[in-house]
Amino acid sequence: MDDWIECVFPEEDASCFSLSELMHVSGLEREEIVALVDFGILAPEGAEDAWLFSMESILVARTGERLKQGFELSPAGLALALTYLRRIEALEAQLQALGCQLLE
Repeated sequence: MDDWIECVFPEEDASCFSLSELMHVSGLEREEIVALVDFGILAPEGAEDAWLFSMESILVARTGERLKQGFELSPAGLALALTYLRRIEALEAQLQALGCQLLE
């Protein structure tokens, strides 16, 4: 777990974060987070008025904020970029697994 999360939420159970906490830590606006949920990039638990986000959601949202700032992406463009990043990570993991199998 990142040290900065422990600094921001020292007394909290770091497994779930509210929408306002996600906004604070990621830098994304509420509307942007809602759009990422609508596009299926973030998957909170609970009803919209009481969403709880995982640590993975925080990491994805922070990455999204950096992409948004760096490339001036719309919410749809941001969702597409995050989808491609997720797919690249999955493909890299598959390649690594296949590489390990070849060495055996």
